Amino acid sequence: INSREELAIALTTATRVIAVNSRDLQQQIINLDAAIDLMNEIPDNYKRLLFSGINTVEDIKKVQSARPDGILVGTAVLKSEHPEQVIRLFQEAL
Repeated sequence: INSREELAIALTTATRVIAVNSRDLQQQIINLDAAIDLMNEIPDNYKRLLFSGINTVEDIKKVQSARPDGILVGTAVLKSEHPEQVIRLFQEAL
């Protein structure tokens, strides 16, 4: 999901997992702060995932306030000359 409207729809379904995408797929803009705000609106009885916008250890620490059950990291790993090092650093930050 990427908006409060999409969250409202998701909450009417039988799903138990809700993923918030930091990337607005219409405009291709990443807004990690907006995604964190949206994550905080998801009730605690759902598994909460965060997609996109994670590029640094600081980003990992920042999103921890939203208590995600998982995060998707792609670009930071794929663009790195040392992907295994990036993965290790991110794991340590968790």
